[in-house]
Amino acid sequence: MSHEFYQIMVGAPTISVHSWKQLALWSIEYSCLDEKEKKKAKAYFMRAWDEFCRYVVSEFDGLFESWVNEDGVEVWEINESKTRRRYGLCDVESEDHSIPTTRC
Repeated sequence: MSHEFYQIMVGAPTISVHSWKQLALWSIEYSCLDEKEKKKAKAYFMRAWDEFCRYVVSEFDGLFESWVNEDGVEVWEINESKTRRRYGLCDVESEDHSIPTTRC
């Protein structure tokens, strides 16, 4: 991954997972690979992307809750207490005490 690619992925506050996928596909499309290599690279990427998406859903399913704000927009937020319980973070305090102890 190039430095520029990384900067876009982490630096733009509006970039989404869909944007990451599109950026990666464009990287293949506009690469110096010949058409046969591009087709092979895209097939490999799509298999890896599907595997990544399945992992994210299996790992984080149930940790998010949604609600509709006053503008009628659905907002998703992580449920901190569920997350702490799942990952064994109850009664854990950070070394610098910046994260308070949470009882679950």
